[in-house]
Order: sequence, then structure tokens, then C-alpha cells
Amino acid sequence: MHLMRNNINDGVFQSRVAILEGLHHASETTYLDRLTDSESRYMSAINNNFRRDRWIAGRMAAKYLMLKKICDDENKTSKSINVAVDQSAICEISTDKFLQIEILPRYGKAGNPPVIFTANNGINNHNIGYLCITHSQGISVAMICDGKNIGIDIERSEWRQPQFYNMHFTESENAWVKQTSEHTSVDEAWYFTLLWTIKEALIKTELCIGSSIWSMRTIEISMPSTYVDWSLLHKTSQTSKAKIGEVFNTICMRANYAGTGFNLKVFFSAYIEKILTVIEVEGNDNERTC
Repeated sequence: MHLMRNNINDGVFQSRVAILEGLHHASETTYLDRLTDSESRYMSAINNNFRRDRWIAGRMAAKYLMLKKICDDENKTSKSINVAVDQSAICEISTDKFLQIEILPRYGKAGNPPVIFTANNGINNHNIGYLCITHSQGISVAMICDGKNIGIDIERSEWRQPQFYNMHFTESENAWVKQTSEHTSVDEAWYFTLLWTIKEALIKTELCIGSSIWSMRTIEISMPSTYVDWSLLHKTSQTSKAKIGEVFNTICMRANYAGTGFNLKVFFSAYIEKILTVIEVEGNDNERTC
């Protein structure tokens, strides 16, 4: 198990990200004891062992991140948390502290998946902030931030059937991927995965409550008109020694959802086949900031 923590702070907002990687046998007592009764009941309804371990790992990362924020706030210390932490570090915090924070899913409209989480805590009424959790193949990521128009997603880049791309991406997005892939000699799957992480991060914001991964095509992402060296960004992700979440690239983009355009600031960290994306919705058509 490896937990890396990073700040994303560009002067507009501050966000903390915890990455928990390689957590196996999450059902062991070490972690179960750190779940509240309500969390344990919810977890027991998850029949798939892989999904259950992933669910627990997300809670451990989120609770750890929150407890570190509370400690920083009480001690008035730096809000930066950039030190690598292993399993023993989680165990250094008492079980009682973990039990003072409860994280349960809040469902949106039409029974869509729990993409937003409410965290109840009994620790001096601290304002913990807004929480997002995402998972992908052995990695669980938690993020807390000040605003509700922030989302996060992590995915592995892999090829899918053409029907998948036609179902979830607009004609304009498909055309951009094809053109950019041909120009940069980078596999189309990598660009589609980047677009997917942006869209899924967007549906985790307050602006898109009621949407789900089954309505991805209702969201259209427009890439910046200014030049972006995608070939270099991809090459760096393949050769850099920095792991996922250690270095973020920042690009301003546009999104259209339900007839409304939004300015997005996109922070993405790519490492080999994985892409971790954090998005901040900066304003609508009348509030252009990018």
C-alpha cells in the first residue's frame, strides 16, 4: 500500500488529493475497525470482494486526508501535505479518530450512482469541505476542496470497441481525437480516456447532479484554441519518473452541458497508462476566466 498526497493550488482554489495504491485484503480488521456502524452496514451489502476492498480503500484515503486537514487547521500549520505515507501511517492515527468521521453516499436523481459524498464528523465541528472519491484498478483517490464545483476521476487508458466511443462521445469529440491522434502519433485510446476523465469528473460536481456515466454524450468538451503540445505531454507521461498524482499539467477547456457552456480548468496527471484528472468549473459563458 502506498499513499501519496499532493496539493493542487494555483491561487484560485486549494485541493488536497490522497492516492492509496495497492491496498490488498482491505477487509482485514485494521480497516474494518475504522468504519462506523452505518459504513459497515453499507459495505456488507457489497457482494463483490474487489468492489468492497475498493470501497474501503476510498474511505481510508478520505478519512486520513480529512484528519490531516483537521490537524493542520488546529495547529495552524501549512496546508501542504506532500509526504509519502504507508500503511503504518494510517495506523498511527487512533481508531477513535477515524470513527468520528462518517462517509456515506448521497444519491442524485433517478437513482444514479453515488458520485457525491457527505461526511459527518464529530471533531469540533470542523468544516472539512467537499469530498470526491474515485477508483481504478487497485488505486483509490480521495480529494477534499473548498468548493462544490470541483470533480476528480482516474482511469486506465485502454482500447474499446468503436460503439463505445460513438455512444459516449460527440461527433466533434470523435473528430478531435482522430485528428489529434494522427497528428501526434499517440493512440486514440489515450485521448478518449483523457476526455472521459474530464467528463466523469464534471458529473461529480454540483452542476451536473442527475447526470451519470450513461449520459456522457450530453456533455461536450471543447479543447483550447491555443496550441497544446499533446505529443510532449504524452511522452512525458511515459518517461517521467514522477508517479501518478505527483505532477499535474494545467489546461483551460470548455464544456457544454444541458445547453449551458462552462469554463473548465483541467489538472491532469498521467503516468504510463493511467490518467488522473481534477477539474474546476470556473464560470459559465458570461464569466469567462480562461
